[in-house]
Amino acid sequence: MTDLRGYALVTGANGFIGSQVLRRLLDDPPSKPWSEVRALVRTDAAADQVRALGARPVRGDLLDPGPEVRDVVAGARYVAHCAHPTRHGQHADRPRMDRRLLESIDPARLARLVYVCGSSYLGASEGGELVDEATPPRPFGVGVQFEEGLRALREAPGLDYAAALVAGVYGRGSWFLELCARALERGDPVPVRDPAPVWPYLHVEDCARAIELLLAVSPARLDEVGREIILADEEPAPMDAFIAEIARALGRPLRLARLDEAALRALLPPAAFVYWTTDMRHSSARLRRLGFACRYPTFREGIPALGLAAGPATEIDS
Repeated sequence: MTDLRGYALVTGANGFIGSQVLRRLLDDPPSKPWSEVRALVRTDAAADQVRALGARPVRGDLLDPGPEVRDVVAGARYVAHCAHPTRHGQHADRPRMDRRLLESIDPARLARLVYVCGSSYLGASEGGELVDEATPPRPFGVGVQFEEGLRALREAPGLDYAAALVAGVYGRGSWFLELCARALERGDPVPVRDPAPVWPYLHVEDCARAIELLLAVSPARLDEVGREIILADEEPAPMDAFIAEIARALGRPLRLARLDEAALRALLPPAAFVYWTTDMRHSSARLRRLGFACRYPTFREGIPALGLAAGPATEIDS
């Protein structure tokens, strides 16, 4: 008998988040609403990797999609759009990627599009407020690049979508965690604003689980709760506490250079400075209303599960 469930497509399938989403969608196939998973990748090596996992690779690039890519997008029942420009300085290409994807989607065929973006679209929290999806957005950093795509989703007639506004996702290979871990292993101080900014965090495994939920949850539930959902764990937390947990897991002394914004501006590239100094107290209440529960409710459970090392961390002033 022909399986009528159709296939799921993951864009950016060899990226940090996309690769985890791909593994999640391939897990326990009989329980999924899709019969097959296809993966959009840019290189032969990435194609080999996703094929080994059990997905069907599609070579191409949303910045310049050929007929095969457009046909695969048009035929998909479920799309997890995790693709993002890979090279430094190309973040402004994300709106063009989004346009090419939306031009190729067939709303009559599509069951659900999950548009994966950053919660930096919602921006900074001011005065200790908790930002949620109803807060007027104040995009900063890469978050500015998602405005056009989110507007297009809201205005697209008949498009069944959910927007996943992803918080500070961490795991092995995530840029901030790896940067801090390398500095701690060398014994170098990690620069932190004084006072430390508060970020929303999310273990990458929970991120992939939440994106899978958004692909499969009923349209009625999304209409009830809202189609733009912050993906974060249960507790926004100060950056210095997050770094301290990395040091504890590594068994390394915690060395922090507590600096004011002027000193950080002189030390960091502009793209990093804005994230190092912005408070983002983002609420995951809407995600929890959809019935989602984190396996790692905070970074205090999540970082030890990464398998770094064990040992105490004590701060050394720098």
